[in-house]
Amino acid sequence: MTVSSYDFQDVCSNKHGGNAQSVQANRKVSSTKVKSQQLVLEVLRQYGPLTCKEIAAQMDVEMHTVSGRITELKEQGLVRSTAVCRDGGRVVEIV
Repeated sequence: MTVSSYDFQDVCSNKHGGNAQSVQANRKVSSTKVKSQQLVLEVLRQYGPLTCKEIAAQMDVEMHTVSGRITELKEQGLVRSTAVCRDGGRVVEIV
């Protein structure tokens, strides 16, 4: 279960119609996204199922930084939300 250099969809394509500048900006950040996804997976491997807030605390980043990576990992089928809620957030685990 590893994150590949997943071809990230341009999240702004609906707004910008996939124009060249938007596509280029998306490509520029895609390697950073992959690294962040890998860090999320490493934290989950080390500490087990956690909430977004708990993952963010372990990574020493803001929660909004982690939530997008969790969504991407869910879309790739690498993590899933569980039925467990803790501290107001759904617990995420590796599939």
